[in-house]
Amino acid sequence: MVRTISLQTTMFILVVVTIVYLVVVPLGFLLYGSFLDAPPGREANLTFANYSKAYASPQTYLSLLNSIIHSVGAAVIAFSLGTFLAWVTERTNAPLGRVIFSLSTLPIFAPTVLLTIGWMMLLSPKTGLLNRLLMNAFGLEQAPFNILSLGGMVFVSGIIETPLAFLWMWPVFRSMDPFLEEASFVSGAGLAGTTYNITLKLATPALFATVLIVFLQTIEGIAVPMFIGLPARVMVLATELLLAASKIPQDINLASTYAIFLMIITILGLVLYRQATSIASRYVVITGKAYNPRKMDLGRWKYLVSAFTILFLLVIVVVPILAIAWQSLMPYFQMPSLEALRQITFSNYFTALENDVPTRALRNSVILGIAAGVVVMALTSIAAWIVVRSKMRGRTVVDFLTFVPIAVPGLVIGVSLMWVYLALPIPVYATLWILLIAYVTRYMPHGMRLSFTAFSQISKELEEASLVSGGTWLRTFRAILLPLLMPSMFAGALYVLLRSYRELPSSLMLSHYGTEVFSVSVMRMWGSGLIQELAAYSMISIVVLAVLVFVVHRIAGGDRERGA
Repeated sequence: MVRTISLQTTMFILVVVTIVYLVVVPLGFLLYGSFLDAPPGREANLTFANYSKAYASPQTYLSLLNSIIHSVGAAVIAFSLGTFLAWVTERTNAPLGRVIFSLSTLPIFAPTVLLTIGWMMLLSPKTGLLNRLLMNAFGLEQAPFNILSLGGMVFVSGIIETPLAFLWMWPVFRSMDPFLEEASFVSGAGLAGTTYNITLKLATPALFATVLIVFLQTIEGIAVPMFIGLPARVMVLATELLLAASKIPQDINLASTYAIFLMIITILGLVLYRQATSIASRYVVITGKAYNPRKMDLGRWKYLVSAFTILFLLVIVVVPILAIAWQSLMPYFQMPSLEALRQITFSNYFTALENDVPTRALRNSVILGIAAGVVVMALTSIAAWIVVRSKMRGRTVVDFLTFVPIAVPGLVIGVSLMWVYLALPIPVYATLWILLIAYVTRYMPHGMRLSFTAFSQISKELEEASLVSGGTWLRTFRAILLPLLMPSMFAGALYVLLRSYRELPSSLMLSHYGTEVFSVSVMRMWGSGLIQELAAYSMISIVVLAVLVFVVHRIAGGDRERGA
């Protein structure tokens, strides 16, 4: 008697095989390659020489120390600023809260590499606009700010990651029951004492989680270490890995050992993060009892706080973009002045659009971003159904495997995929397909969390009613679940699109001539000294990204209206 396999079981097998192929296989190749004495595709022997070369060098430990200082410092800055912005927006009666929210989240739409370049244009010791203005105004012989330093790296990374910290702290403050805060005020505690002893302590799990997530985001980042760290001769583990993989001849084996070390650090950070979030139940501030999330009254200070916050956000968010926009309109580098206004030109925009490589890179980024968003949400919607709805054995394995890539830095994914597709006879290396695989792997955990939450909010009774009425699992999924999931799927696809557009680490490892992407193209233009053309190209990319976000938002909005 032949036993038929149900469609659900078939989908389960396909999902597990796909996730294992995307996650486990590359990491296995990476670990194996770190013990070989030859690059992928060549005959090799097992050896510990790569580890000896990497970890017997004092430079490795200096780079590790720089990585920790850079990441911890950036986490502290981002957490402090993000928490302050979230507190002002949600826990106080400071006016213009929506304006503060919009300005706080605006940098999310700008690629990290652009924000880094914006700060370079402002604070570079020789050509920085802000440094030059201060030197001319006060007759200084030296620039007051030197961004080309470890301190400069910490500052820029902290500012860039502030929106991330804000988004992690904002919902915590928004949903916090003010009962304990009011009791503190009644007991005679002031605003500062209540905020420190009550508000922040109630948010303890979120505080730790925010610091750790920014730490993980920074330690794997490559834009700031490349643009600021390399000219300042400040090496971190990420740059050690990148240089080993990109030098001529390449040393993929040595790069793999750095990748393993970097991944161990991120895994340890992720373990701490999970512990921090696991104790959240001890700090529950929303119960079944009704509550009204009233805000703290700042009295006459509320206008000053609001004005200071908006001015601060304009400086750290808008000014770097304005510096890029200014250079895009200039025929050559020069300071803002009335004379310079007469020299405004759009020739840099025409030059950028006529250049085949940047325009191809922009097109590739759009294609990859949309494709990655669709694939990630399609894959994770099925995976989330398996985890949330089914009773299949092994469903917890699916949940675990989809979460693993969040602990794998982009550079590590890039190196591991190089091992796979240089060793296996699968013709995707040096094509857009390998970049798509990297993006799908990298952002699968984010899609899974969104899909998991969406399924958790849909009553199982809807599926049961469909099945009782004679509907198949496939028809139920397509006709009942998919329309309800669409808003979350559009949101997830948009998020993956934005992240893919910003992605630099894995793109640097995997892009080649013909498969350039936006972030890599920007780095190459900067290295070639094409500052004005780069500025124009950056502004064009911001417009393209804004249009994409608008289109996806409109489609999602139309879908919600049809669903209603």
